[in-house]
Amino acid sequence: MSPPANTVLRRIGDRSEVNCLLNELTSTVRCIDGQWQGEIEVCERPSFVPQSLGDSLADRIDVLYNVTYSYVASLHPGRSVGAVL
Repeated sequence: MSPPANTVLRRIGDRSEVNCLLNELTSTVRCIDGQWQGEIEVCERPSFVPQSLGDSLADRIDVLYNVTYSYVASLHPGRSVGAVL
């Protein structure tokens, strides 16, 4: 069995665990008479509610990219940390 996109496959005897790299989903399938039995969850990015991003640009950068606004601003020479990107 080839692992679906964005997953890691781990074979344990007649079972295989399929772990999604984008969220916490894990599926287990079993080989019975040469056929894989069971369902593999679709591995997708977790959804989020837009309100959870925060009000400011700095909050949104931190939530979406897991980096601070100061770091992102430092990548743009000549702009101050308070500048709008």
